[in-house]
Amino acid sequence: MLTKLSTFLQLTKKLPLVHRGKLIEKAVRKSGRSVTTVVKRAGWSRTTYYNHIANKDLPLEVIAQYGRALGIDFSIDIPQIREIQNFVHNPPISIDEAAIQINYWKDKYYEVLGKYNALIEKALNDK
Repeated sequence: MLTKLSTFLQLTKKLPLVHRGKLIEKAVRKSGRSVTTVVKRAGWSRTTYYNHIANKDLPLEVIAQYGRALGIDFSIDIPQIREIQNFVHNPPISIDEAAIQINYWKDKYYEVLGKYNALIEKALNDK
């Protein structure tokens, strides 16, 4: 896990900075939907939307929520978004999204199981 984190941090340092608010604004305009429709689907108000688009360091969770509302994958512009998406608070809206979540939690389970087995093995060897 530590190597994954350090690799992730190294990658994020090399990425060009993207104004996240402008990215959302551009996506909403290209979608052809009204701001009101998009913000309702995303769970925000229009006022909050305008605050969001002015924010160059918008939290990735917020961007992910707009992505879900628009049906857009922002991971092309912001690759880190895949690493921190919170599946617990975002139930799947399609079969494909459910499959992604299943694989995510399966991988997490195997990761934790591996750590648990290593601890058990160490405890048995120390006796």
